[in-house]
Amino acid sequence: MGRSRCVLCGSIQIEDQKLTRVSRKDMRIISLALAVLLAAFPSAPFAATKLKMDDKASLWPRADRSAKMDFTQRMGKAMTQLSPDLTNEYFLRCLEETANIGDTKDLTLGDLVKTCISMRVGQSSE
Repeated sequence: MGRSRCVLCGSIQIEDQKLTRVSRKDMRIISLALAVLLAAFPSAPFAATKLKMDDKASLWPRADRSAKMDFTQRMGKAMTQLSPDLTNEYFLRCLEETANIGDTKDLTLGDLVKTCISMRVGQSSE
C-alpha cells in the first residue's frame, strides 16, 4: 500500500487498488439507491412551492399543474362566498387566459385574481 502527499493541501492520500474498487462499488450502490428513491418519490424532495398572491404573474405559465390546481382551489374556496360563480374551475380557466396573453410585466397573481373577479361580477350584474 503506497502513500503520497497532495501537492495542493499536503494531506496524505492512500493509494490502494482494492480500496478504490470498493469505493466505486459503494458509489454505484448509492447511485442506484438514489435513483430508486427519486423514482418512487419524484416530488417529495423537490416539492413545488405554493403560488402566492404576491408572486409575479409571469410565474403562472411556468408553474406545474399541481401548483396551479392548489392555487385555484384556495381562490375558489375563498371567493365562492362572494359569488357562487367564482369556483376553482373558473379561476383556473381565467388565470390561464389572462396570464398567457401578452406581457404581464409587473402584474402579480393577485392582480390577475382581481381581474377575474371583476370580470365575473361584472357579467353577473348585467
